[in-house]
Amino acid sequence: MGAMPSAPAAPSGERHLKLIARASASATAALSAASIAGWAIHSPGLEALFLGSNPVSLPPACALLLCGFSLFFASREPAPRPTRAAGLAALAAAVYSLVADDRRRAAALGHMTFLSALVLALVALALCLSDLVVADWRPSNVLAAAAWAFSLLALVSHLYGARLLRGGFDMALPAALIFLILCSGLLTGRRGLIAGLLVEPGPGGVVLRRFFPAAILVPVFLGWLRVLFSDLFLQAGTGAAALSVTIAAVFGLLVIQLALRIDREAAVSERRRAYFDTAVNSVKDYAIFLLDAEGRIQTWNDGARIINDWTAEEIVGRPLSMLYPPEDAERRVRLELEAAAREGRYEDEGWRARKDGSLYWAGIVLTALRDERGRVTGFLKVARDMTERRRQEAQLKETLEKLQRSNQELEQFAYVASHDLQEPLRKVTSFTQLFAKRYASKVDATAAGYIGYIVDGAQRMQNLITDLLAFSRLGSQPRLVETDLGEIARQAVTEFELAIKDSGAKVEIEALPRVSCDPGRMLQLFENLLGNALKFRGAERSIVRIFAQRGDGGWTVSVADNGIGIEPQYHDQIFAMFRRLHSRSEYPGTGIGLAICKRVVEQLGGRIWVESRPAKGSTFRFTIPEARKA
Repeated sequence: MGAMPSAPAAPSGERHLKLIARASASATAALSAASIAGWAIHSPGLEALFLGSNPVSLPPACALLLCGFSLFFASREPAPRPTRAAGLAALAAAVYSLVADDRRRAAALGHMTFLSALVLALVALALCLSDLVVADWRPSNVLAAAAWAFSLLALVSHLYGARLLRGGFDMALPAALIFLILCSGLLTGRRGLIAGLLVEPGPGGVVLRRFFPAAILVPVFLGWLRVLFSDLFLQAGTGAAALSVTIAAVFGLLVIQLALRIDREAAVSERRRAYFDTAVNSVKDYAIFLLDAEGRIQTWNDGARIINDWTAEEIVGRPLSMLYPPEDAERRVRLELEAAAREGRYEDEGWRARKDGSLYWAGIVLTALRDERGRVTGFLKVARDMTERRRQEAQLKETLEKLQRSNQELEQFAYVASHDLQEPLRKVTSFTQLFAKRYASKVDATAAGYIGYIVDGAQRMQNLITDLLAFSRLGSQPRLVETDLGEIARQAVTEFELAIKDSGAKVEIEALPRVSCDPGRMLQLFENLLGNALKFRGAERSIVRIFAQRGDGGWTVSVADNGIGIEPQYHDQIFAMFRRLHSRSEYPGTGIGLAICKRVVEQLGGRIWVESRPAKGSTFRFTIPEARKA
């Protein structure tokens, strides 16, 4: 059983964000569990998590434990059911704290302030809606950002000792810290606005990664130091000035570093663009240019200038329809852009217009360019002038049509000529034979010899015309049907039954396959090969064996004999038209039979050859494909 295909690996930036989210979830669960343990064993240190701070009450500690568990699995797509269940349980606890009166909240092992309950409700609701996406926005990110802001405000209030939040709007320092950790995990666990920018390789991601942590941590940390040491050696004005200078220095260094990096990246990008422009402009045979989403030309290489005659200054910013014949320019451009936007790529050939209005035949490839959200931002078009190729193709087509008509005329001429020639030849042969029979006793030996020459020549001419007629008919396409070669071979043997009997020859036909062929032409093939095997026999009794072997993609059929054999230098020549190796006095024939065999085999997509040595017999082999439908 094959292995299941593995999911594509996430980019390293997204993997790091998920690790941060799970670390935040683990920290939240650990701190909440520690607080719950403090309540269980009545340990004020564990309840408060920090010495000297207010304890985290039991309801938010339990709810935060559920939220930590939920966040740990919420980074999966889609979020599993336990994630939503834990989020709903935490939401229920938060809603209870928001609507319950002070007496009922106080009875539940401590109480949750209004701000803690509000932040918990926002966090729990964000976990419940973690899979929801509206117009490329995740509502869970908005809810988590609001909860994060409230938690940061509570934390700053404690760090500065300013009591910015009072009464029910206060929040214990441990609770504020845990909520900040939890919200940070929520904002990075699912790809949204902030998480998307954090992993974005472009300038936006660089700016956010450099400035966002400093913008939050530096003012909070320096402000806390100012409050901490203000009673020791810093006066209010001096502390504020030192805080301002330090913040300005930190952010100034960050800006300088960021500017240097962006400048380096811009220089690299400019060099790459220059290399690309140089490469594109060096292409002279192709027009390569960019279009915006509406089809207006944005770039123009030298190939486009050469093909279309427009310069870049004249054409950039103008619509693509300028390059089309005016009668259907708008419609053609609209169809091409729509097809490329829909399919991603569009190919076409058609007439295009140059600057002077002359037309040329172009082959084009139009590719849609998309942003990270899949929206079409433009198109890349590559075009080539194919007018000369089209002219050559048209000329070749015309030549082929003429050749086809010429072949048909030649076939018709050969058929008519051979048919018309046979009639007078039959008359010459018949009357010459009649003359010889009736007047043999009235002529001398010389005249009788002349008559014999006439009869023999007429018969050889008739045989030659018959073979030429058979060869000319092979010019048409074969009629392919599934055929039993064994039956065809037996029919061929039947045609030579008298010659086999007179010579005492033996013909063995082994199992032959069924193949796709023209039965009539295949019969011609076997008759010619079998006739040659019987004709060119040696002193011993003639033995002919017909068999087949399976090969790659087809069959190899062999006709083997023990005849006189063929010299190796003639193995290829014998398949040529009228090529004879012996005189007519030795062996009769027209020299067309093997040429017919070669044409029949080649029309089936095979080849024919001979393996032979003098006085060792000959084996004619030909290949034929597997059986296929006509």
